[in-house]
Amino acid sequence: MAERRQIIINKFLNGESAGGIFKALKTGGVKRDYIYRTIKRYRETSSVEDRKRSGRPRSVRTKIWDEIPMDYVRAACDGFEKRLKLVKEQRGGIIPKNLL
Repeated sequence: MAERRQIIINKFLNGESAGGIFKALKTGGVKRDYIYRTIKRYRETSSVEDRKRSGRPRSVRTKIWDEIPMDYVRAACDGFEKRLKLVKEQRGGIIPKNLL
């Protein structure tokens, strides 16, 4: 991604217009908006790197979840459909909300 942006900025710094850059790169699947956004980003930040993303960071629980071995998860989920079918049959076709 940064390579493509660098190509666009190099062409821009060599005096090519955004329209000329688009004509040269459109066969490569580059969208016109992408070229204009890349030039705008370069003018604002003097860089072609991604901007720092804002937003909520990943939770601690996500990191803990990633550390759980998949064998443990598979064992906990193994046979769930069979158990759910048995519960449904025992309750006359009604599945408790806590199992959905």
